[in-house]
Amino acid sequence: MLAVPGPVSSEQSQGCHRLIQQGAKLVQEASDIIDELSPMYTAVLPVPRIPGGGEKAPDPEGLTEDETKVLALLRDDPEPVHIDALAEKAPFGMARLQTALFGLELRGLVEQTPGRYYLWRPFGPGAHGAA
Repeated sequence: MLAVPGPVSSEQSQGCHRLIQQGAKLVQEASDIIDELSPMYTAVLPVPRIPGGGEKAPDPEGLTEDETKVLALLRDDPEPVHIDALAEKAPFGMARLQTALFGLELRGLVEQTPGRYYLWRPFGPGAHGAA
């Protein structure tokens, strides 16, 4: 069982928080979900890997239309953007936004930071602050 935490002050987060207290795996990033998938599914994930490094390489090719739109929203802001702010700007609903963010995370183009903030990774994994 997996659970994504929400704001402590929100009544809507109580169920997820209770599941985490009862032993559900805390989901903080896409890799937490991928780790729980059966090898049958992980074998077909379109996630390129850097040989020997195991890190995800950024892959701007083959983005869906929604992923392209979300990436454009994140490129406009160098600071992490909360999912609610993205939802206000996105030209589609929350379900499509979350799907697009998940796809971008899998490609290594977006990073989710604590508190459901998202950040564009222009130079790939581990490159923040790189010269």
